[in-house]
Amino acid sequence: MNWVCWNVRGLGNRRTVRELEVVTRAQDPAAMFLAETWSAEARLRKLCSDLKFDHCWISPSAGKSGCLALFWKNSACIDVVSSSPNHIDAIVGDADNGQWRFSGVYGFADAERKHETWSLLRDLHRRSSLPWLCAGDFNEILWSHEKLGLSPRQESLMSAFRDVLDECGFMDLGFVGDKFTWKGKRAGGLVLERLDRAIATNGWFALYPGTKVRHLNTHSSDHKAIVIKFDGIVPCPNRPFKFEQMWLKDNGCSKTVVSA
Repeated sequence: MNWVCWNVRGLGNRRTVRELEVVTRAQDPAAMFLAETWSAEARLRKLCSDLKFDHCWISPSAGKSGCLALFWKNSACIDVVSSSPNHIDAIVGDADNGQWRFSGVYGFADAERKHETWSLLRDLHRRSSLPWLCAGDFNEILWSHEKLGLSPRQESLMSAFRDVLDECGFMDLGFVGDKFTWKGKRAGGLVLERLDRAIATNGWFALYPGTKVRHLNTHSSDHKAIVIKFDGIVPCPNRPFKFEQMWLKDNGCSKTVVSA
């Protein structure tokens, strides 16, 4: 089972929608959490249908950044229990077969409001003791090596993020792929940071110990999409290229070779 989380930075651009379609086909996620959609509820509901998801939950709009969205298929039993412009919190599974919790998060970017993101996580932590998976764009890094470019991150900001993860019993699930999930141009040059991640409690990781997180190379947003693979990553065998003699019988073969 796969889940995808992505700060799409606006769905008004057709290029972004096309790439979202490509990601959905390639990863076949059971659920998808989208942040910074810059879209209203009606458009997101249509997108849910177009992407072949069966259900959706749309959060209240957060100004120009638009609504958060959680799409899911019938293969995932999901009951949303709360949402805000910065989160969607849901119970996954049923009482007979076991339940766990997912929270999609979109953190405040402004330094003076980051404490509100951490207060939100603490509040969500107090609401339930179920195994917990949390993912999204936290708009903060944990360690200085998660940033490249311009001045170093303030230690106090990183420490506040680490403190809330410790209080909630979260562990970072790591990643496969490029290290940085966000890039932006600032006065003085390019900045790269790992702002998007998946974190989970020990109870959740015990349910899915093989889980891997992959950073996808997406191009239409300044954030990479992340895919959470509950069953791990199955390696694809490297098959050598082989030229088939019968291709020479096709009239278009020589033209293709010349063109290439």
